[in-house]
Amino acid sequence: MTEKNKMGTAVVTGASSGLGEVFAERFAKRGYDLKLVARRGDRLDAIAQKIESKYGIKVTNLVADLGLDTDVEKVAEELRNDKSITLLINNAGTSSLTSVTKTSVQKQKEMVNVNITALMLLSNAILPQFLEKNEGTLINIASVLGFYSLPISAIYSGTKGFVIQYTKGLQEEVKGTYCRNYIIIIWQIF
Repeated sequence: MTEKNKMGTAVVTGASSGLGEVFAERFAKRGYDLKLVARRGDRLDAIAQKIESKYGIKVTNLVADLGLDTDVEKVAEELRNDKSITLLINNAGTSSLTSVTKTSVQKQKEMVNVNITALMLLSNAILPQFLEKNEGTLINIASVLGFYSLPISAIYSGTKGFVIQYTKGLQEEVKGTYCRNYIIIIWQIF
């Protein structure tokens, strides 16, 4: 880390819009360099240009579809190899608020891949580094639907329930260290 940037690097998944874009801007404002992960490279480029010029920090874009094993592994490898990373926010997610019988198996698998598998693999990629340094912050984005299920949210609620329980388990595993794991619950308004 340079003298200018003692915060390190924050990695934000799902950074091309919505909460991911907001998180990227807020971390940049605090002085973090950024690695932004999303499928839409054109959106990432526009966000990176805006944030770099506004805050004078470095932004690296990782164009990846976290529903694809090869792309998740590419991002995980990047996390394992970058010792400047001090914060990971697993924000990427996908949903389909329809009944199971009206949701294609492919869409159901995509929700599991992005909302559970990618989150778990990226957490696993960065946690050893955080524990070795005895510092780091992992934030996993869940949903109020992780506590409840509606007739239209069985798959989505199940994936977000995993995020809540997985992160609670990680909190217990790192208790007594300076590694931090947080669950942010997003309230959805219909």
